[in-house]
Amino acid sequence: MTAWLLATALHVAAAAEPPLDTHYQAPEISGLLSDARLVELSGLAAASGRRERWWAINDGGNQQVVFLIDNKGSIKGELRLPSVPNVDWEDLARFTWNGREWLLIADIGDNGRLRESVDLWLIREPDPALLERKKSLEGRPHRHWRFRYPDAPHDAESIAVDVETQSIYILQKRVVPARLYRLPLKRAPDQRVQIAEEVARLAGIPQPDAEALQTQGPFARFRSQPTAMAMSCDRRELLVLTYHAIYRYERDPLRSWANSLVGQHPTLIPLLPIPQAEAIAYDRDCSSFMVGSEKAPVPLLRYRRVPTQKQ
Repeated sequence: MTAWLLATALHVAAAAEPPLDTHYQAPEISGLLSDARLVELSGLAAASGRRERWWAINDGGNQQVVFLIDNKGSIKGELRLPSVPNVDWEDLARFTWNGREWLLIADIGDNGRLRESVDLWLIREPDPALLERKKSLEGRPHRHWRFRYPDAPHDAESIAVDVETQSIYILQKRVVPARLYRLPLKRAPDQRVQIAEEVARLAGIPQPDAEALQTQGPFARFRSQPTAMAMSCDRRELLVLTYHAIYRYERDPLRSWANSLVGQHPTLIPLLPIPQAEAIAYDRDCSSFMVGSEKAPVPLLRYRRVPTQKQ
């Protein structure tokens, strides 16, 4: 056990965190995000086709661009989306559906909880190799979902897509316990605002106690809030990123996510100290995942899955 992991384990025990996860190795620094064009990374997704290529987006108020980056953090191309407003882009997913590759941009951030509805934008994924050659392409939305929550506006920064059950999942940020909502992927969007369905509440993400609030200052109030999530290729694993750690949930193969998450307590995957962790994504075959942060320059962290022991 490295000195870093030992120190983290001691901290975890002292803070009554969930048990340490054993499915992933300690993180390694894959690269460094230092390009001024990508200084507020808020969403990350593995590109199809070439290995070690990733789609990345900036937070709200930045350009309407999806960047193609490599595993070192270098920008390789820009997909410009002039007709997709960036009110508060907070997460990104890439998936295969109906024989095509898609990107889903989640414009779901709402720090002040003032937006009556928020937006999801479906974009056809361009060929990463073509974009890398041309450096810049322009795209347009294929579909647009506008939705709201059943009770009131909420801030959210996390999405995941389950193609098998035709579901888009959205996880709220500032509610305890965090609430997971669902929108149907297969329903053709229309001009009406859809209402997201609450399907589960995620237990087991520890919240700061009075001592932490006093000793750690204002940051303690935010350290356990979900900022991104990712679903594994086999749909059996859900990773929830916070500013403090990564929490790993599992789905029973005979049950839905809604049923599997009820009362489940996750395991904990420690983070290296990075300023503002807000992006997480599996690689193409889910043999590892990457974590990124706002406030560039910052490292890209890779977590490799522990190899399965052969009998």
